[in-house]
Amino acid sequence: MSIKQDYILRIIDQVIDLIIENAFGFKKKEELSENFSNTENSTEKYNKLKFLVDEGKINDAENMLFEILNNNNLDDLKIALLFYDYLNSKSDEFLNDNNFSREEIKEGLIDISKKFGYNHLVQIYLM
Repeated sequence: MSIKQDYILRIIDQVIDLIIENAFGFKKKEELSENFSNTENSTEKYNKLKFLVDEGKINDAENMLFEILNNNNLDDLKIALLFYDYLNSKSDEFLNDNNFSREEIKEGLIDISKKFGYNHLVQIYLM
């Protein structure tokens, strides 16, 4: 991993943590999936997205994410943050092999932050 890619990985991680803390008051990402208001439906959506990622269908997963998002539903924000955190945990090799990049993760987080009204927090780090 290059220094630039490592820097982007860390910034993405920090931005996800920042939104989680501001939106939900949680200090740990693990608390997000434990606190879905509609646990079964939200967990099912998130698991389907992870499955697509693991199958190498990252673009399909991201498209699905944006199709299911409702900016009035905080569970959807949780799903989006967990999704991008999961993507960010993948190696550069995995991302590249599946036609995705950390830059695209960054762009997705920017789009999510705008959709849910957290772009003021993200601008400092990602824009």
